[in-house]
Order: sequence, then structure tokens, then C-alpha cells
Amino acid sequence: MCALTFAALTVMVAVLCLPPRQIQGAFVPPAFDGEALIGTPSVPEGLGYRILEREGMAYRVGICGKVEVKAGRATVFLTNPSDNTVWLKLRIYDRRGNILGESGLVRPGEYLPTVALHPGRDTKGMTFKIMSYEKDTYQSLGAITVTPAVSDGDTED
Repeated sequence: MCALTFAALTVMVAVLCLPPRQIQGAFVPPAFDGEALIGTPSVPEGLGYRILEREGMAYRVGICGKVEVKAGRATVFLTNPSDNTVWLKLRIYDRRGNILGESGLVRPGEYLPTVALHPGRDTKGMTFKIMSYEKDTYQSLGAITVTPAVSDGDTED
């Protein structure tokens, strides 16, 4: 009886000491954004549009520094310059870290003027996360975070 109890305790301690198994679902590649346009955008003045280019970054990206929210859409002008070799995706967060909206993938030489937002969410204090993916493999090539100003005019609360 003692041997059986000792064996059971040994197995229990061994199981408790093992690292927890992480179960991951199958990777589902993001779709390409059907609203992306080919070319270089003509961005209205006052939106603070600029091309971001940082040392050590494998790509460049165009984005607005000021966002207008109208009719449930954020004006962002996410641009993937034609000389890039990555696919880009934009995710928009609220100040609490909840996802407000996101784009599909944008190919080099394409741009996305607006992104649809989830209705009824607070858009003040939003943050952009721009993610990059290696073509065909979908391996991440890094992400950058941008905190734009949000226009007061038609901002949803």
C-alpha cells in the first residue's frame, strides 16, 4: 500500500512540475483588403500624412497623423509604398486596448483611405498598430505603433 501511495505521489508531483501545454489553433492568414486602391494617395492637407521610415525597419509606411472619424470610418490613408517587399495590415485600438477596427493586408503599391470602425465605441485616444508580413510566408517583419490625433468635428463618442 505504501509503494502504491508513493508511486501515485511521484506521478502527481511530476505532472505538476511539467510546464503547461499551450494549445494553438491553426494559423489563418489574413485576407487582402478588398477596398485597397492601387497607386499613391492624394491626401488632403491637415491630416498630417507622412511616410514613416525608421532605422532597422525593413519597410516604409504612409499613415495620417490626424484621423477624421466620419460615418463609422477612420480616415487613415495607410500606404504601402511600391518599393516595399512586405504586406501591411493596420489594427486600430481604443485607449483601453480594445480593437476598434482593422484592415486586411495591403500590398506594395496600394493604399487604403479609410478603415471601418466597430459601431458605438469610444474613438478618443486611439492607437494604430501597423503590422508587416513577409510575402507568401506571413512571417512577421515587425510592427510599429502610432498614436494619431483624432479630429473633434465628427468624432464618434
